[in-house]
Amino acid sequence: MKREELYSEIPGKFYEDSLNRANPLTRYYHRNRYEKIRKFITPRFKKRMKILDIGCGSSSWNSCKLPVTGLDINEKMLEYGKSKGYLKNAVIGNLIDKLPVKDESFDFVIISEVLEHLVGPEKTIHESWRVLKKSGILIVTVPLDTTFSPWKILFGIGCFIRGNILGNEYYRNNCGHIQHFSVKKLEDLLKTNGFKIIEKNITILNIGIIAQKVS
Repeated sequence: MKREELYSEIPGKFYEDSLNRANPLTRYYHRNRYEKIRKFITPRFKKRMKILDIGCGSSSWNSCKLPVTGLDINEKMLEYGKSKGYLKNAVIGNLIDKLPVKDESFDFVIISEVLEHLVGPEKTIHESWRVLKKSGILIVTVPLDTTFSPWKILFGIGCFIRGNILGNEYYRNNCGHIQHFSVKKLEDLLKTNGFKIIEKNITILNIGIIAQKVS
């Protein structure tokens, strides 16, 4: 199966269940990245603002029930997100072509744990710039995936156990990860596509950045 097909078959509750997995590192990782998003967005959000979550899964970070439009190829996750109130609107579509969203139509764009899955992450960042309003905010999180980073080691072990030993094909294919980000690589990607960095939150496992659209 292709990476996209494997992802499309993941159950709708996949990320919700990740918050309660037996593995404490898995629980910590996903709770931490969701907390990053909430801390980044809630102080800045005002009534009638619009949020686009690209590659959203079920948008399980949105326990505060902000009005989020989710874009993803996994219909089961989108349906689950809507049923839980995490998503106000759901759009089925891939992230490879031009996003099915109008220019300058959102105040916030969220891309959480998505760029590492994409052949051309720069295109998605460029598209984020297009759909954001003037001075709009982009929130990005990715794994801190460098040669000797703790995340890389732990992720490799987890994929080997669940993929090669337990026979899960999604994990055998490294959960579709094909890009590897350091802080500098992510910052450079954002800056060269029309954004300025305004805040960072970095742990030993992942990178969180807020960036603002500039002309």
